[in-house]
Amino acid sequence: MSKENARIKEFWQGFLKAKELDSSTPYYESFYFANEEWADILLGLVIEGTKTATCGCKLSYEAEEQQMPRVGDYSIVTDFSGVPHCVIQVTKVTELPFNEVTWDMAKLEGEDEVLKTWQDGHRHFFQLEAEEYGFTFTEDTPVIFENFEVVYRG
Repeated sequence: MSKENARIKEFWQGFLKAKELDSSTPYYESFYFANEEWADILLGLVIEGTKTATCGCKLSYEAEEQQMPRVGDYSIVTDFSGVPHCVIQVTKVTELPFNEVTWDMAKLEGEDEVLKTWQDGHRHFFQLEAEEYGFTFTEDTPVIFENFEVVYRG
């Protein structure tokens, strides 16, 4: 087992013990947000309570053959180097076309001051994913918008 995997396993076990959950309780994923440039910044926003939502392109989930998130799912959020910092739990999942994400939704990501900058940043990110995975991103492309709460800090 790699050092990173051992660290994640130990963190998860600490969470299960602290919350008195069964040892068979699974987590959806262990991940960092976005990319090297943004991962630690976004993690900070989660820890301080500013970021309570995230949005992913549905076609990226499909290209990665990743299960769609569901209400109640737990995930471990790490920094870019893979060190776990918190566990989040999904409280709401909304699938909708990219161009139907509202400012009331987007501001929950805690990254932008107005809808236009949220759209520009996410459009750019989703277009890069589209190039990587071989699909076309349009304004009507479905996105998966997740609301979450931090349920554990290590």
